[in-house]
Amino acid sequence: MKKILILGGSVLQVPAIIKSKELGLHTIVIDQDSNAIGKSICDEFFAISTLDKEKTLKLAKLKKIDAILTIASDLPLKTVAYVGEKLKLNTLNQNVSEIVTNKYLMREKLSEKGIPCPIYFVTSNLKEYTEIVKMIELPFIVKPCDSSGSRGVTKVDLLSGAEKAFHHAMNHSKVSSIIIEEFLEGPEVSVESLTMDNDTDILAITDKVTTGAPYFTEMGHSIPTMLSKEIQEDIKSITKNAIEALNINNSPSHTEIIITKEGPKIVEVGARMGGDNITSHLVPMATGYDMMKHVIRLSLGEKYELEPSINNSAAIRYLKLNTNTFNGFKNLDDLISLHKPSVFKITHSLGSTINEIRSSNDRLGYVIYQADSVEKAIKKCELLITALNEKLILEKRDMNEDMDCI
Repeated sequence: MKKILILGGSVLQVPAIIKSKELGLHTIVIDQDSNAIGKSICDEFFAISTLDKEKTLKLAKLKKIDAILTIASDLPLKTVAYVGEKLKLNTLNQNVSEIVTNKYLMREKLSEKGIPCPIYFVTSNLKEYTEIVKMIELPFIVKPCDSSGSRGVTKVDLLSGAEKAFHHAMNHSKVSSIIIEEFLEGPEVSVESLTMDNDTDILAITDKVTTGAPYFTEMGHSIPTMLSKEIQEDIKSITKNAIEALNINNSPSHTEIIITKEGPKIVEVGARMGGDNITSHLVPMATGYDMMKHVIRLSLGEKYELEPSINNSAAIRYLKLNTNTFNGFKNLDDLISLHKPSVFKITHSLGSTINEIRSSNDRLGYVIYQADSVEKAIKKCELLITALNEKLILEKRDMNEDMDCI
């Protein structure tokens, strides 16, 4: 039985663990959290940080693994590439992993190849930052060079808010470096791709909904995109050019693009599968492509052939509930039975404090629907979220009432 080492045991990696087991692989998972959810479903678990290259390599050698991967997570890609090169496995090379996990290095490479992206600056200290923000037109975006999931991102409309944005970004940067870039206006999409032997297939273009300024946390996705065919072709072209410019090969990629008045511009490219249930749920529901299966096969050094596509639709919406403390819902089972979501998940425990949504960690849960049109899928998500708000238990004493909670 072949062995696969999966970096990360969080909910993001669960689909990879499940699919690997379905494909008959022996699953080994590492995560610094000894109580990670993936621990209960994998074959072997080790409490090792996904960023610890040497410990991961030592384990990989000991277990004689056949493949290593991580999905929907950026920084562990450097560990994947390090171990992959040492053991001659089918992974990104280390140089590419460094570029695609650093927004500044990525911008440099894309600009060098003439790929449209925002005007940008990089800095590591407040004094230099103060001089940079005097030169860039308001509004602008401040973000860590090495974070994901909207962590540390702020839109600055007034210079009076610039210093706060600097500290917010620096607090989320492991390399103590931030990027300042022009604010792009227009619809935002993500593009899911697979590249094998330098040949890229575009599997889906996903429309995105965010909280907007100042933090731009992603709150929804839907496939297929509702943009025009002409714009879709432009998106596909710039995506393939970006993947080639970054030397991403034998890998999935998740490309984020904003459609400006001047045309599509790259926000960033991840050499990984998209998170937020896009590639694990929305892509197969809407297109029929089993992206997870193909990515696992790529990591094993195997070739794949894409299934015939289907013309369906799928949408996800994250929960923004009108409460400060999550105490559950009244009659939840009846509500779910009535609305019949494809997937419904609460990611916080009872009694959790519901913070302002500043990053993906602050979202309470999500609903997913598959439908014969994207408009129907989105509408169903919105109707269920409205119904959930109406059934919120607002006080702890209500917990004794007849209710269900997930």
